[in-house]
Amino acid sequence: MQPSPMPVEPPPSEPGSRTVLTTVAALGVSQVIAFGTSFYLLTVLGEPIGAQMGWPQSWVVGGFTIGVLAAAGVARAAGRFVAQGYGREILTLSALCFCGGLTTIGLSNDYPIYVIGWLLLGIGMGGGLYDITFGTIGRSFGAKSRTAIALVALIGGFSSAIFWPLTGLLLAEFGWRNTCLAYAVLNLIVSAPLYWWFAPRPHGTHHSCKSRGDHQLSLTSADRPAYFALAFLVVAEMAINVCVSVYLLRMLTERGAQPAEALALSALVGPAQIAMRLIELAFGNRLHPRHSMAIGVAFVALALVMLAFGNIWLGLPLLLYGGGKGVISIARGTLPLALFGPVRSPVLMGNISSISLVAQAGAPVLLALVIDRHGLDTGLWIITALAVISCGVSISLVLGARKLAEPV
Repeated sequence: MQPSPMPVEPPPSEPGSRTVLTTVAALGVSQVIAFGTSFYLLTVLGEPIGAQMGWPQSWVVGGFTIGVLAAAGVARAAGRFVAQGYGREILTLSALCFCGGLTTIGLSNDYPIYVIGWLLLGIGMGGGLYDITFGTIGRSFGAKSRTAIALVALIGGFSSAIFWPLTGLLLAEFGWRNTCLAYAVLNLIVSAPLYWWFAPRPHGTHHSCKSRGDHQLSLTSADRPAYFALAFLVVAEMAINVCVSVYLLRMLTERGAQPAEALALSALVGPAQIAMRLIELAFGNRLHPRHSMAIGVAFVALALVMLAFGNIWLGLPLLLYGGGKGVISIARGTLPLALFGPVRSPVLMGNISSISLVAQAGAPVLLALVIDRHGLDTGLWIITALAVISCGVSISLVLGARKLAEPV
């Protein structure tokens, strides 16, 4: 079913500080739950599920890959509905999809049912993670969105730190099935009501608005360089992120770290990410989001170059990598808004998110094939080259992209 024609862009809401803080708290908590019960679910539960069900890990992780592809399939439509002012409804529906998917996985006794659970989770991911959340904020708050987006990203950054140990604790006490069912209830009684009651809604949308055709949302010749540069950066950085996440411990051990040391070093990424989000929150308004994106991309590229050469204290590139990730996670919400405005940015980011999710599903598989044939060093140099190219694209965006909306 296709969404109705796009509304004429109304003036954004004028949120008071209380409204912003309430929105940030509700969406931040909900994003912690969303990531913790979807993207991070198999980090702890993957092996126990495979062991009990007698499935190889490729089958277990294959469910997640199918879910990510399902997310890619719905992201574009979700972005269009957010642009119409239906962000609250999309986010609430995503929490219900998380609930249904986790319930299905928790009750599954054969592989097809397990896959159906991941399909439901994937639909939830396509309509309930950062891109849709940031689009909902931008659609409602307009030029006042940057601080709210930064705060939601800051809170969301604690998801792995909270849910990895929590999932381990629940697994030890109740098993993986009951853990999934508990997380289903959490989405139903916490996330869904928070979205419905506190997700912002723009003034003047829905039936009260005049409509405009899709042709009025199409990219002009002046828009295209910025749009394609942004698309490349988001897709490349997300592909790099998932590849590093999968192979980081192995990269560190092949650079001389012992397994326990590698695990301890990898823990530096999270605090660095949060620290840079705090810095962005404190000082980011002095920079256009294009500059913030360029800084984050440069940090990631420098970190991977240092890791590829390896003759340094390995904690340094991990701190840089985490810092770069922290800035990029905010810039991917604020930069589209600054370039394309609050109505077009959810639509365009929905399109980009679809491609990005496919890249996240496929990049680790392709990298695994390279590593199997040519070794880990070759794989590391490939993602390092991609990061360096991204750095050049981000510089071109700073130097040449036309500013299409006021900075946020």
